[in-house]
Amino acid sequence: MADKSALTLYKVRKTTMEMLADRGYIIPHKKLAQTFEEFKEGLGDDRFLTMSATKDDDSHDKRILVFFPEEEKLSQDHIKNYITKLHDNDILHCILVVKGKITPSAEKMIREFESSLTIEVFNEKEMYVNITRHEYVPKHVLLSNDEKKELLKRYKIKDFQLPKILKGDAIARYLGLKRSNVVKIIRSSETAGKYITYRLCI
Repeated sequence: MADKSALTLYKVRKTTMEMLADRGYIIPHKKLAQTFEEFKEGLGDDRFLTMSATKDDDSHDKRILVFFPEEEKLSQDHIKNYITKLHDNDILHCILVVKGKITPSAEKMIREFESSLTIEVFNEKEMYVNITRHEYVPKHVLLSNDEKKELLKRYKIKDFQLPKILKGDAIARYLGLKRSNVVKIIRSSETAGKYITYRLCI
């Protein structure tokens, strides 16, 4: 693998691991801290094209698989293969980090399985740099259901009265937000130290 391609895969995998960690999945520090030179030493087998992670809870998406397809375009048959792998491993959630595009029929198949499986698609270009690490991007934290209930009770409001964040927003996609989720946004403030707001995902 050429250095340029290896560097792309290294950066994309690193951002993906950071994203999983930010979603609450357990990612060993050793993997997050891996250097490019260490990464290159292990190149050459298929384990770099698949990643798995687990949460330390009983949520429906406790386990997740991440695939890094080598194909430039994903077809319906490719999606079928990934769905089979999910079923074989009894996992309900996966992420595809693709190099190019996926066909309309593949997109349709993903939508058809939305009720039983969660299949997220990111492009390599989106994952080359971790947007949440930019100095001007405030920290976003997904609230648990209990935290959301407490927030609404404290301010005596309904969730639809909160400011909104679109499900397709880059940060919402990074965190894997679903409709009705509430995210806490923490900004630095010269006067207050921290300025906290909340947004409802729609």
